[in-house]
Amino acid sequence: MARPAAGGALLPVDSLSASAYEDLRRCPYRFFAFRQLGLREADEIDAELDKRDFGNWLHQVLRQFHEDLRADWQPPGAGRLARLEAAAADVTRTLGLAEDEFLPFAAAWPQARDGYLAWLAGHEAKEGAVFEQAESEREMQLGPVKLVGRIDRVDRLGDGRAMVMDYKTEPRATTAERVRLPAEDTQLAFYAAL
Repeated sequence: MARPAAGGALLPVDSLSASAYEDLRRCPYRFFAFRQLGLREADEIDAELDKRDFGNWLHQVLRQFHEDLRADWQPPGAGRLARLEAAAADVTRTLGLAEDEFLPFAAAWPQARDGYLAWLAGHEAKEGAVFEQAESEREMQLGPVKLVGRIDRVDRLGDGRAMVMDYKTEPRATTAERVRLPAEDTQLAFYAAL
């Protein structure tokens, strides 16, 4: 008896994102179903905020903070803290996040905020880094396929080189493993190519 077989060659891929390529690496059938046939998982009604929501919120907060800082630069200190807090409040309001649901993330925010500001001051002092852009859409033609992606942040270093950054809200050990085994991380390779 004949079995159905996925015929991906009949549905060529014109563009490829890091997440699509990760699907292809991990499960070619998932890639075929979702990326080539366009199937989707059934949406669940989910009113609760999760880590992904926090990550999206944080990306928007940092984008607004850095764009505001670029327009009206301030040295490290109280002015930056106030500006980052204002960006956080503005994004929270814009997204309409319920205070009670956002409470676990709001409780962790001061430590993350202070750590980020300390890191940023050191990054600027040590590397001569200047924020250039956030959430920039990029693409690169690679043979018949166009690689596409959104880069979280690009800084220009003191020596003129670009530094590409990917914000993560994951445990430090997960990030360390990602850096230790870069060949296993699709997103890093895509960022390097773009």
